[in-house]
Amino acid sequence: MAGFSDYLEQALLNATLRATAYTSPTKVYLSLHTEDPTDDGSKGEVSTVDTGYARQEIAFSAPTSDGTGYKCVNSADVTFPDPTGNWGTITHLALWDADTAGYCLYTLPDTNNPHKSYGINDVCVIRAGSISVKLD
Repeated sequence: MAGFSDYLEQALLNATLRATAYTSPTKVYLSLHTEDPTDDGSKGEVSTVDTGYARQEIAFSAPTSDGTGYKCVNSADVTFPDPTGNWGTITHLALWDADTAGYCLYTLPDTNNPHKSYGINDVCVIRAGSISVKLD
């Protein structure tokens, strides 16, 4: 299950309790990490230098109840470009409001292909329904 980033926690608290506007991103992007990215997404994102890596856009379903809370799941496969260099062993994922830089929204362990190492020409696909963002 995904954890809120510090940025999103503050934005939602301000929006719901202090009438401070929050503008939702028009697109959400998925990043791959070789370690726990922490609450700001700053740790272990795969290098973009000479590796072919880039964050990929991800789409989510409308919220549904699972009996213990509401969640959204990714509604389509997310396919990353074939690596042209070593990406390392992917252990975590993060969701962002931009394809580069931007603000981290959520972080989560990779349960799709846990601890898989990606090198030249390995295909990384995050399957539809494998990422869940839940509010309890």
